[in-house]
Amino acid sequence: PIWWLMEGEREGPGRAGAGKKKVGVPRTFWAKLGATLDLSLLGHRGFATYTLGMTLVTAGYFVPYAHLVPHARSLGLSEYRAAFLLSAAALSDAVARLASGWVSDLGLVSTAHSLCLWGVLLGLSLALLPAAGGYPGLMAASVGYGFCAGGLAPLIFAALPDIVGVRRVLSATGLFLMCISVGGLLGPPLSGLLEDLTGSYTISFLTAGGFILLGSLIVPFIPTFSTCSSGLSERASGTPTQSPLTPGLPRRGPNPHRAPSPPASRDGGQTHTEPPHPRPPATGAK
Repeated sequence: PIWWLMEGEREGPGRAGAGKKKVGVPRTFWAKLGATLDLSLLGHRGFATYTLGMTLVTAGYFVPYAHLVPHARSLGLSEYRAAFLLSAAALSDAVARLASGWVSDLGLVSTAHSLCLWGVLLGLSLALLPAAGGYPGLMAASVGYGFCAGGLAPLIFAALPDIVGVRRVLSATGLFLMCISVGGLLGPPLSGLLEDLTGSYTISFLTAGGFILLGSLIVPFIPTFSTCSSGLSERASGTPTQSPLTPGLPRRGPNPHRAPSPPASRDGGQTHTEPPHPRPPATGAK
């Protein structure tokens, strides 16, 4: 809560030491903010690099959704046809989200490589959108952009556990979303400003595509990745994991060839069986 960030933490009334500060509780606003948002993640090289790249991606991601219809209207299309371009892009976006998630679950391609591939395709489709002329060309460009945007969207947050680890993924998600929202807020106004200065949306779409390409090409250079998902990949591939008690040996279940233990007696102890008497040695005929 905001009041907790602004005010100091004190002992409740009626307790011993009322009015005294709690030991170990941060008092300043920035200390409490850092403890709440885990601002130490900004010093994590992998997280900082990935956040920078995705902030650039979001700076161009929402530009077509804001200016595709005005761009089509400026080319002479009717209001209905221009709006239908955005509907087609949204439909292909939904289909691509399902396909991208399914391919990611197969584990054939790493998340980092998938992000880079979808990001490059998204940036190229946006940069080539001004070259589309007429309604069929704009429809194809809109469907292509929507499909690439939908393929990229599910992977953006899926890469966080691989970068910061499972233990810090909750605080990393909030801080990451706050940072990339800055790019999403600045992208469409910057695109509109470029349209006002140039008189067309060509430079706007080219700039937005350049942002996406630049941010996507940063992803392969993320310096550190966590190995927290190695156990899951081993289980998915059927590779036996090592036993925590005996390193180097795989875990083993019950041995089906092992002889069963003797049944327990009624008094709670084990039944005692007499060892068989040895046979006398056979004597040959004299």
